Amino acid sequence: GYHVKLDLISLEKNLQDVKTCLTASYLFFKAAVTEKRTFSDRTVRILCQVGMRGEYDIKARNYCLWARAYSIRETKDKQSISSELINNLIEILLSPEMSIKQTAAVALCYYGMDENIVLSAKVLEQLAVLLSEKDQNPLDNIVPLYQKMSKQHEKIPVVALENLARLLQHPEFSLRQKVIWTFKHVVDNGQELSMPILDLIDLCLDDQEPHIRNPVGRIFITTYWQDQLVRNGSETIRRVSARLETLLLYFNDHMNYKYKSRLWNFFGNW
Repeated sequence: GYHVKLDLISLEKNLQDVKTCLTASYLFFKAAVTEKRTFSDRTVRILCQVGMRGEYDIKARNYCLWARAYSIRETKDKQSISSELINNLIEILLSPEMSIKQTAAVALCYYGMDENIVLSAKVLEQLAVLLSEKDQNPLDNIVPLYQKMSKQHEKIPVVALENLARLLQHPEFSLRQKVIWTFKHVVDNGQELSMPILDLIDLCLDDQEPHIRNPVGRIFITTYWQDQLVRNGSETIRRVSARLETLLLYFNDHMNYKYKSRLWNFFGNW
């Protein structure tokens, strides 16, 4: 049948009223999701204000922030989004309410995934905190953001690398794969990895998925460590020797001929 487009501007007062906010916020959320509506700066300001303020119902606050998130996702020119409105979302990352914080994080990820947008190191550090949470939705948005940043040769904060490394044991295959390729870009960019991170990467050599263990073997045995050996000499030999048993077990059990040849060459350079 004929569909009447809802006049959301007429509902802005209801959105700001604590008593009517829940229903109004749902209508904004529904318009953003089903109609792919984007909003004016004035409307976005109201959505953010409701999302930030504790006197509103928690569901209403989340509806407002999800409406904001979907509006960002549908905005073609993300550079046109005002810095003030993005800063509001960054401020919400400090909210004590986990669901509010997570929704704001997803909105920032929609913004940061644009190829022309580079989020600050501070924001990347704040997002990294959420990598420790069990909720899948933030992980599905934050991890690809770090992968995109690393692929564009942007430096990833240490705290983010540490929390990403812990996800290498996550049960979701696609998530582990994105993390591995993020680390691949990180080392290609010349970032150093700490021993605890390398220890967690080593565990992937025994991953049941060949699309995890083979890239790890290729990247971190035949490329990363060989480069370290050239650059750092005896210190790298000490570090490789400490994990030699793990490397040899992987060599015998999993590697195909091509990568076994590379590994022989690697050991031949000692």
